[in-house]
Amino acid sequence: MLEDMTKKNTYELIGEGIETIFSGKKIKDILEETLKSGIVRDEEIFILDKEKKKIPVSIFSQIRKNKKGSNIGCFFGLIDLTEIKKKEEALKESGQVLEIKVAAETRELQNLTNTLETNIKKRTKELEEKLSELERINKLMVGRELKMIELKEKIKKAGKEIARLKNNSI
Repeated sequence: MLEDMTKKNTYELIGEGIETIFSGKKIKDILEETLKSGIVRDEEIFILDKEKKKIPVSIFSQIRKNKKGSNIGCFFGLIDLTEIKKKEEALKESGQVLEIKVAAETRELQNLTNTLETNIKKRTKELEEKLSELERINKLMVGRELKMIELKEKIKKAGKEIARLKNNSI
């Protein structure tokens, strides 16, 4: 009710000019639009309470006509937006806090990612060095095995040559 929003009683409101209830010139634009189109919906405007404090409201206005269809006035419907505005502000502040937290978490994740990348590069380098060492050892082992096979063949040939020489000298 208008009385509750403005903290004025009915007798204080009756006969009071519209400009003393509404703040600013926007009410004149709303009136003109109402007269022109017949209806205005969901316009945001301020009303003034007894102490001249601005109260945000959503206004609905419609032409009032008599039985003959002539304009005889305007009907105004007002919805107090004070609580909605408070909730919007709280939501905005929460959003800002959330953005700060997200930014901090993002930085932390980026730092962790950088640390992990550094550790992965370090570990990869260590593994490459060990792999290189294993390949070198493997080449040495294969070379040693080939040399052993070659020497065994020579020993076998030498054993056959000795056996042949023994058989020929007997």
